Amino acid sequence: MHLSPDSRKLLNGGVDIFTCDGITEVVVPSFDVWDAMMEDPYYESVIAPDEKTFVDGKKMVVGVGT
Repeated sequence: MHLSPDSRKLLNGGVDIFTCDGITEVVVPSFDVWDAMMEDPYYESVIAPDEKTFVDGKKMVVGVGT
């Protein structure tokens, strides 16, 4: 999800909104699937390098739920 300046204006009615410009939600059936995804050669060679072009790992916030 991307929160543009225009969409921020729509939500500006006393409602707390996040201060970043985007959110990614990843849903997996188990933590084993997550681990396998992170170790997959395709992820390591294609996806991970691409993420570095638009994700600032120093500012990233992660939440985990079950």
